[in-house]
Amino acid sequence: MNDDMIERIYTIPLRDVKKLPRTKRAPVAMRYIRKFVSRHMKVNEKNVLIDTDVNNLVWNRGREHIPSKVKVKTLKFREDDIVEVTLPEISTDKDEVEEESLDEITDNIEENINKSINEEIEATSEE
Repeated sequence: MNDDMIERIYTIPLRDVKKLPRTKRAPVAMRYIRKFVSRHMKVNEKNVLIDTDVNNLVWNRGREHIPSKVKVKTLKFREDDIVEVTLPEISTDKDEVEEESLDEITDNIEENINKSINEEIEATSEE
């Protein structure tokens, strides 16, 4: 991260927007996100750029059924006083650990199946 850039992750609650009439929820939620970010990053609302992924997340289930909260990553460029709002990246470390544990689980299952098959074969051959 550069010195001319500030990065923060916020969880923005949208529960107040859910109290509005159904047909106004998604558009007001987008304005609420812009207002929240401008207040916390100390910039003008016109200088907040919201990524299309955040927009798609809010509008995903239609204008009436918005999410209760949205987790976003904000980048503030000090020179221009502009803030970009995007979705946070998913950490790959957790995915790698899950893949390793899944491989171990499948290996254990295969070993148990092979053991049970061999035991059945031995039991039938003894009779």
